[in-house]
Amino acid sequence: MRLAFQIPFSFEPWDAQMLFANFKPVHRDGGVSTYEFRPFAVYRIDKFENGTWKAFYSTLGGGKLPLGEQKLRLWISAFGRDVKDATLIFEAYNGSVLVKREILAEGINMNHLNETPIEVSLTIPNATKYRFLLIQDGPVGVLNGPVYVNGKLVNPSYVLKEGESGELKLTAAFREERTVGLYLRASVVYYIAPNGKDIYQEKFYLEPHQDIVTYVPVKSDISVVPGDNEITVQASMPEGVFDAYIQKLYQKYGEDKVVIVRKRVEPVFITKKEYVVWEG
Repeated sequence: MRLAFQIPFSFEPWDAQMLFANFKPVHRDGGVSTYEFRPFAVYRIDKFENGTWKAFYSTLGGGKLPLGEQKLRLWISAFGRDVKDATLIFEAYNGSVLVKREILAEGINMNHLNETPIEVSLTIPNATKYRFLLIQDGPVGVLNGPVYVNGKLVNPSYVLKEGESGELKLTAAFREERTVGLYLRASVVYYIAPNGKDIYQEKFYLEPHQDIVTYVPVKSDISVVPGDNEITVQASMPEGVFDAYIQKLYQKYGEDKVVIVRKRVEPVFITKKEYVVWEG
């Protein structure tokens, strides 16, 4: 609703800034707004000045990078995704010419439910455009046809059970030429009932969750081209992947409050992805 009506405020501090950082408006026509989704986006930048941090940029308020030697604090909104072993890069351009590229931080990890700012030190040159990039492993491509295991048609969201193996054949579409790794992504869909599973009690409600349990490597260094790619590989799913994770959920929330809805085992392609988290 807030995106549809472009409501630029919220009751929670910085919440609107985060929302409109992750969803960048690109077109509006006849009351219909179109947004570009960015899973990682800087919504606030502070600079260290006279012994204190001062915010000089926000999504809705804007602001320019100060020139020269700076100590900055970048606040990144990670919309539903964790930052894992990522690299932060700064770029400066004069027109379309890259004049500076610097690695600011490596091995960055961030829980999207408990985001913390990233502190960096850099020298900002006089240029016409600046960018901060976040590089980390991420999914690419989409399935574009049926999936087969040992010649039999299977559900693409549950291709192999635990302990099963076989010849996996699928068609995947990509936008550009890449080298990717194929993985089986195991995830579990479940509800948490904080007040118990009795649906007739007045305080009954459910919290929906979907957690990624693990990525099982199938094959690395697969070269793909734009458009459809037919891929045939040998794949196997280890035993006990889901049971161990579900037991952890029971220990964390209580078995009487966890409702397992379904398990998913999906083929996904992973490669290094570059996210533009800020530009100005």
